[in-house]
Amino acid sequence: MDCGMSRSILFITKNPNDAAARYRAKYLFDAMGERGWTVRHVACSEPWARLRILLAASRSDITFVQRKLFDPAFAALLRMVSRRLVFDFDDAIFVKSSGKPSARRAARFRGAVEKADLVLAGNGYLAAEARRFSANVETVPTCVPLAKYPDPGERPAQGDSLVWIGSRSTSKYLKYGHEAFTAIAQRCPDARLRVIGDFEWSHPDLEVESVPWSEAIEQPRLAASGIGVAPMPDNPWTRGKCALKVLQYMACGLPVVSSATGANAEVIEDGVTGFLVSTPAEWADAVEKLLANPDLRSTMGHRGRNRLAEHFSTERTAPRVAGLLEEL
Repeated sequence: MDCGMSRSILFITKNPNDAAARYRAKYLFDAMGERGWTVRHVACSEPWARLRILLAASRSDITFVQRKLFDPAFAALLRMVSRRLVFDFDDAIFVKSSGKPSARRAARFRGAVEKADLVLAGNGYLAAEARRFSANVETVPTCVPLAKYPDPGERPAQGDSLVWIGSRSTSKYLKYGHEAFTAIAQRCPDARLRVIGDFEWSHPDLEVESVPWSEAIEQPRLAASGIGVAPMPDNPWTRGKCALKVLQYMACGLPVVSSATGANAEVIEDGVTGFLVSTPAEWADAVEKLLANPDLRSTMGHRGRNRLAEHFSTERTAPRVAGLLEEL
């Protein structure tokens, strides 16, 4: 890149502080700034957002849309004023969140992908769908900043509670895991579950601690736990999930027990960094084994953090994505 030439990039997100914005867009702000780019950011939730988006896009060399599917008319206007257009997504936004088909979402998704000069997909399943409509698709996994999570070393995990982190919109996966949690409570009467989110949750057989989410408490409360859990069904929507909570657990040095679904099954090495399970009995077996063996928790957590550092950290991913953007 010619350091004497000022270039600019506009990032468009649905909300300035949601997980997608923080883990799929904002990590690139510094990376592009360090390469001499002027970085702009407009969230769709801001007042007069659409007007601001069009004005900023017309003055930017690259327009980077994170996940937002615009209506056809506005999408056409954005394409018209954008010199280079990038579309990034980390969910199966071409179907409903229930996994059922949606003609409207599918049509908007196709339009977004066809109009983009570059498409960044969060996992292989999403990339395959995008390649139906674009020849320039790169798989870029969701990553977490390892520097945000102090290295726990090889010491045993600080706590022995199970932990789940998410939002009200993903609390349905806790409900999906109801039978698994019942089996765990029957096998491990002293087991506890810490739920970090913007809601409260309870289970009739399992002691649950509800912790209000904030960015400040996210890491310390995860690190003070013992086992990360991620129950999730298998359907066209969940296959597009990009394992963010699993990566956060691994960053904190926690072993993970997860449904063998979507990117979770790609990120977790079964029997090495955690356990991939399917039935309530398998859930109870895995949790019982880990609760009974702090050294196993520590070993798996250490391996998981090393795997994250190698493949799923923003420190590794940001330079690669910044390079892809500059190639445009």
